[in-house]
Amino acid sequence: MVNSLIVKHAEDILRSVHEIRLPSSSAVPTAIDCSWARCVNQFHLDPSRLYSSLAVDRQLLSQRLEQHADLVEIANAEMDALYEHISGSGHVLLLADASGFILRKKLNPELLQMFRSSGLSAGTDWSERHEGTNGIGTCITEDRPMTIYRADHFRARHIGLICSAAPIHDARGALIAVLCATSVDALGSRSSQSHTMALVNMSAHLIEKCLFLHRHQGRAILRFHLRHDLVNLLDDGALALAEDGTVLAADITAAKLLGVGNRSDLVSRSAFEIFETGVPEQASANWALCNAIWQIRDRHNGQCFFASLTQGAHYDSPMPAREAHTVVEVAAAPVSSSGGPMTLEDVAGEDPQMLRNIRSAHRIAKSNVSVLIRGPTGSGKEAFAKALHLASDRASKAFVAVNCAAIPESLIESELFG
Repeated sequence: MVNSLIVKHAEDILRSVHEIRLPSSSAVPTAIDCSWARCVNQFHLDPSRLYSSLAVDRQLLSQRLEQHADLVEIANAEMDALYEHISGSGHVLLLADASGFILRKKLNPELLQMFRSSGLSAGTDWSERHEGTNGIGTCITEDRPMTIYRADHFRARHIGLICSAAPIHDARGALIAVLCATSVDALGSRSSQSHTMALVNMSAHLIEKCLFLHRHQGRAILRFHLRHDLVNLLDDGALALAEDGTVLAADITAAKLLGVGNRSDLVSRSAFEIFETGVPEQASANWALCNAIWQIRDRHNGQCFFASLTQGAHYDSPMPAREAHTVVEVAAAPVSSSGGPMTLEDVAGEDPQMLRNIRSAHRIAKSNVSVLIRGPTGSGKEAFAKALHLASDRASKAFVAVNCAAIPESLIESELFG
């Protein structure tokens, strides 16, 4: 039975590759079809052959870990947080470098032997060239999020695997790593992997953002978004600036928000050339509105953004304190990207601790536990409270915000407690 499955899998792959090469073929090849064709035509792999795993020695693995030390440190924290969310589902989390070598893995110790027998160990090569179509290798080649489901894999040995992988880029846009969640003999359908894929993609984006902030710590970071409540969160755009306001680096969201095809098109330009900031150019060395949120306008298309400027941003503290500053007043209540009230996912920032807070909030949302939310002025405590209220059994009831500072001390006890 096993041999017949292997034979059928190999026949399906070779038939698909042969049909792609036929001049009369009108079918548009998928990413999987193209990957299979690479495996056969470029790498000369046999889908039915049992290849041994290719692994680097400990010394070379240590060198690779040292080379990517900041990436691994940031990814470790997020992998821990993500695994809390998917633990018990039989997944292993993998971090691989741009060549396909696994740097780190996170899994339940009880699953260690099962995944080791699949070749999913630190130091093993999961590039397409060696392992054929797979989550890590095909994500690297396609440079986009990929789900490789069971028989999508080229090698018959891997048809029990389900992989969801997302790329991680550096500040120049070059792919430097892949984050992948892999399960063995999971029962879920292909469509059911969309949730896992979304979580992995969000975590990869978070790692990418934190890495950007970390590698430009000590620089001024201009962060902006169309929505006031999303500034200094995961989905804002970020520009690293020199003292004179020259753009040193841009993240992918900044390029998208500004309608620029390549983030390198922003580098070496002055922030005052890109935006009307409301701040005199000669004051760029100080930028007195540091940690404030104010309005700026894209000079190219007139689009208005909300922005903040942080000095010495660090990936451990991606949400700067906003005490003693002026905040632009927004008449409308914050809303999600879908136009409705903000959910807990909408207020999730790029800090791994914030994501852990969101997951904890989901666990207690439907209970009667009292929740104390602490943070500096303007950090979004009320938005978090509203999102928590929306996730609770009391979502249909009124949300009442009370400004205790506005109630005289002599009346606060009777007003709150009767």
